[in-house]
Amino acid sequence: MTEYALSLLDGLDDELPTSHRLPAVRAELMVRAGRADRAAVAFDLAIARFDNEVEREHLSRRRQEALG
Repeated sequence: MTEYALSLLDGLDDELPTSHRLPAVRAELMVRAGRADRAAVAFDLAIARFDNEVEREHLSRRRQEALG
């Protein structure tokens, strides 16, 4: 199911090039799929795109929890 969800995100980067939500969702799915290295990249991209410091801190904590 996780792999299917990830496949649904393919191609959306061109449609939502500045969205923080897309890489955040991708990161969570990558964690569930056991792809920590790719999850870290997606978390970092999402964090960089957040304008809100509170949301950025939340996602940074989530990254740390998920990846250790």
